[in-house]
Amino acid sequence: MFEGKALCGSKNCRAELGCIQTLNDHPEIGPIYPLKCKSIKIKQIDKESGNERILLEKNWTKMPFSFPLLFEDLHTNNDDDIFYDAYDTPLSDL
Repeated sequence: MFEGKALCGSKNCRAELGCIQTLNDHPEIGPIYPLKCKSIKIKQIDKESGNERILLEKNWTKMPFSFPLLFEDLHTNNDDDIFYDAYDTPLSDL
């Protein structure tokens, strides 16, 4: 179920990055924030050389990586794989 728009956290920007949705079949997940690929930049850093490049694609399928299925990760706690920027607000602050 669509609940609203996901906007950039910068007060100077507020661009629409995606949406806020609740999965009716999995209410235990809570809201998710699917992002539009064309709305974000991803920095890719080569582990060996340290070279950086910015990925800008219009479709997620054109990205040089794949995504695990959402439901495979429900029973694991991989907090080390989650990154936040300066504008993110932890759920405990809401």
